[in-house]
Amino acid sequence: MNIKDYEYIVEIAACKSLTEAANRLCITQSALTKFLQRVEAEVGTPLFRRIGKRFVLTPVGPTSPL
Repeated sequence: MNIKDYEYIVEIAACKSLTEAANRLCITQSALTKFLQRVEAEVGTPLFRRIGKRFVLTPVGPTSPL
């Protein structure tokens, strides 16, 4: 993972929404979804729990910004 990956994860955690995070990051929601799927596949576990449309960090997810 690189710095941009961490920035994306932190933004998703802060917004609790892929759509809002994508808007703030100036990327499409589909690009952010693909990013998250790739990272979760790399680490082999979900970083977020999906509760409806909300995204909540799992214990594996980063707990604080860089």
